[in-house]
Amino acid sequence: MVSSARGSREGFVFACPACRLPVERLDPGRWRCPSDGREIRCVRGIWRIGGAATKPDRARFLAGYRRIRGAEGWGSDDPEYYRSLPFCDRSGRHPEIWRIRAASFRRLESEVLREGRGLRLADLGAGNCWLAARLADAGHQVVAIDISDDSRDGLGSADSFARPHSFQRIEADFDAVPLAGGQLDAVIFNGSFHYTSGAAATLLEARRLVRPGGVVVIMDTPVYRLAASGDRALQERSREWSARSSATTAVAPAADSRPEDDAREAYLTRRRLSQLGRQSGFEWTLHRLPLGLRWHLRPWFNLLSGRREPARFPLIVGRPTRLAPRSMSGEPS
Repeated sequence: MVSSARGSREGFVFACPACRLPVERLDPGRWRCPSDGREIRCVRGIWRIGGAATKPDRARFLAGYRRIRGAEGWGSDDPEYYRSLPFCDRSGRHPEIWRIRAASFRRLESEVLREGRGLRLADLGAGNCWLAARLADAGHQVVAIDISDDSRDGLGSADSFARPHSFQRIEADFDAVPLAGGQLDAVIFNGSFHYTSGAAATLLEARRLVRPGGVVVIMDTPVYRLAASGDRALQERSREWSARSSATTAVAPAADSRPEDDAREAYLTRRRLSQLGRQSGFEWTLHRLPLGLRWHLRPWFNLLSGRREPARFPLIVGRPTRLAPRSMSGEPS
């Protein structure tokens, strides 16, 4: 669990995502770095970074991601669809995925936020902002961060919620967040950590953002006991997508759809978590989701039937260690 060290009415403090220096306020919707002139502007309710220091493959990844998400039927024209998440998928397209996410949300509340009041939280990979909206409704101060401003499946979806201005939105990369360090109680990777192509650097950026005593949470990222199982799952998904896609050119999409095109994290194992803990300075605790006995017996059913190991989706909570990341030697909890 985590408790707040600050009042919830403090505003988030911006910083230049390139040089990390404090930015100066030009007007209520515009900030500028005094060093390189980079500006952070609020456009249609979303803070955007001018001349953003982003990875060169962002546009390529985002184009593929949007194409796949559109084909899979994510998003809705009905505002109630967004307001019902994660507990009800009114579209009927992805009920099992939302069942897992609802369980993750409950575990987040019980294991991380249960004694916190007015926490300062970042929703990284916020997507349609369902988590940011839920956390803001619970009285926390929240910033939703994503590289997509899409109105059906990105930051633009926030307009569908009853209180779209109850949390801030920033269009930014995981590794270049325009916030000053040490001001967050928790950074939450919301079904998004497996899209990073530099996991250690991404965790170091998250570590920079949290205050002493804060945590980093990875939720709804697939975890396997064996890397071979994760690789097989990726191959299966790639074949599934190729079979139903009429596209003939490979635009690099999300890592869970065409792993051969991208070098993203895609999934985790205990061994990989241990390695990332040593590199980035985290000790991990994994919390199993309350999904019922049948769900937890799936690995045994699959083993007996000769199928691959199924993915698990534990809530992963990382606490920064006191030692420098390069000297880490512990194993995950």
